[in-house]
Amino acid sequence: GISAVLVTHFHLDHVGGLPWLVETLGYNGPIFMTETTRVMCDVGLKDMLKQTKQRLPNAENILFSRAAIEHMLRMVTVIEPHKPFRLGPDLTATAFHAGHVPGAVMFFLAFHPALDCIVSVLYTGDVSTNFDRTIPGCDLAQ
Repeated sequence: GISAVLVTHFHLDHVGGLPWLVETLGYNGPIFMTETTRVMCDVGLKDMLKQTKQRLPNAENILFSRAAIEHMLRMVTVIEPHKPFRLGPDLTATAFHAGHVPGAVMFFLAFHPALDCIVSVLYTGDVSTNFDRTIPGCDLAQ
């Protein structure tokens, strides 16, 4: 099964299925994201649900309920960039700014098995190296 969900940013193509994962599939593990992503996820998912109901008023099979959104948001663990957190006994994750939208991060995953070797993965999601006034570019050099 799924042990954890790492969310890179709030765009609906990245978070739109989370309430369904919780409500329909019964996922009950941790969901990690930044505070900005959590706030924007709340707004975006509720708006998506509202728009769907307005456009399809007679639809019987809407993907998820408002209660599922609220339940999913209560499952969120807010993380901060540059602060490692544990996903398991031998697995740590560290978020780094991705530069795509406010609150966007990429995740550096490091597996530390008992053999003293390290296997690592960088999951980027969407990134931007451009710096502007509101969003710094990704800090991949870290």
